[in-house]
Amino acid sequence: MSDYPAIPFPDELVHLEQVSARLSKALQRAEASVSRADREYTDTKKYMADHRGEIDPHEMFQNELLLKQTDRTGAFAVEMRDRIVKLKDSPYFARIDFKEEEEEEGQPYYIGRFAFQYENEPLIFDWRAPISSMFYDCEVGEAGFLAPAGWTAGELTRKRQFKIRNGIMEYALESSANVQDDVLQRELSHTSDEKMKSIISTIQKEQNQIIRNEKEGTLIIQGVAGSGKTSIALHRIAFLLYRFKDRLSARNVTILSPNKVFGDYISGVIPELGEEPIYEMSFEELADIQLEGVIGFEPDRDPFEIQDRAWGERVRFKSTLDFVYLMDQYIEQMPEFIFVPTDYVYEGFRVTGEWIRERFLAYGTCPVKKRLAMVADDIHDRFETDNIMEQEVPRPRVILKQLNSMLAMKDTLAVYKDFYKRMGIAEQFVMAARRTLEWADVYPFLYLHAAFQGLKESHITRHISANLLTLTIYTVWRICGQSMTRLSLWN
Repeated sequence: MSDYPAIPFPDELVHLEQVSARLSKALQRAEASVSRADREYTDTKKYMADHRGEIDPHEMFQNELLLKQTDRTGAFAVEMRDRIVKLKDSPYFARIDFKEEEEEEGQPYYIGRFAFQYENEPLIFDWRAPISSMFYDCEVGEAGFLAPAGWTAGELTRKRQFKIRNGIMEYALESSANVQDDVLQRELSHTSDEKMKSIISTIQKEQNQIIRNEKEGTLIIQGVAGSGKTSIALHRIAFLLYRFKDRLSARNVTILSPNKVFGDYISGVIPELGEEPIYEMSFEELADIQLEGVIGFEPDRDPFEIQDRAWGERVRFKSTLDFVYLMDQYIEQMPEFIFVPTDYVYEGFRVTGEWIRERFLAYGTCPVKKRLAMVADDIHDRFETDNIMEQEVPRPRVILKQLNSMLAMKDTLAVYKDFYKRMGIAEQFVMAARRTLEWADVYPFLYLHAAFQGLKESHITRHISANLLTLTIYTVWRICGQSMTRLSLWN
């Protein structure tokens, strides 16, 4: 590459040649493992097919277990082979020499996308490994890293950065903050804009601190357009999957994206970093899951194609903080008028409406409908405790049916309509069709639905709290609203 000087370090060319040779041998072994697993699977399937009527159930069961095991072994072998193929193209991008305290000489550590060992000798360290953090965080001199056993202090005696493509070293530089900035600009200028790429060789110190943060449960990354927010978030996902591999897998992660175009744009980053593809979901798909069986909604509309001033005003209003404040005010007041309890009587048992109301208000952090279920359990438990004569006690679901009849409004749509009337903005709510919301109402509706009914649990929401999911709904609503406001043609 003419943009870069000739390789000034002959030792690095020798080292690359040695690593490439070992990768070639490892690739031969990996391909042999894939072929062997494929043969074993095919032979077992053929044997089972040829002797289906002759094999007793126990042997058939053992063969089925063997097939599953061979399939898993083959999948693992394919994964290892594919990683080695990628490493052969670009084995590593950095080298640091680190000397621990009281050691006489520093040891070289080469850093790449994936770790690579050859005959139990570590040749390449994963960029997410604790020791690799020094490449991003430290300059030559006093340095250290946080290992599982604790803080390891010492000195960074060398720091180099490489560009290796198709197994050929295009440049090798003694790295510093200025050199890293230069490399970053060069790499960005050569990056295609069709797909987002990994940035592991150009991560800056502040970005690395976000990626490796293990203390915060929830992080919000802020920055101007093009500052790398999405890329850093994806690299953080890859780091967490690596760091907590015993507790976290790709199946536990979902990316919410504004649309399919954006989802496609970022789709290759996680696999490029050595992890399984993770589930992606658009805002509309999230709404589909939560509102299925509740209410329909129209798809998002292009403001440039709509010649409807009133529609534009509704869209703009529902993306403002004033609208959010009105809804929060309504939700705060909702317990006062949504539930009007009366005495509950069942044969010889009685609880007063005031007692029921006190229990309802005590569960103030829960959605209204879930509060009623909890109050029904409380009434049942009270009856059980007072049941000296061992009379029949009503079941919680029977009690709940009666409590639901005390609600002033029965579903979220009625509550949503009441919100507009009670806040004096009835003209701002227009249905797109019968039981069909306008797109601008989808996330405000879901926000209120979370407070009244509660949100559904699904394969992507079962691992997160209701409060966090509600926050997600709110955030998506604000993102959608702000996008519509920016695009609105109406003054």
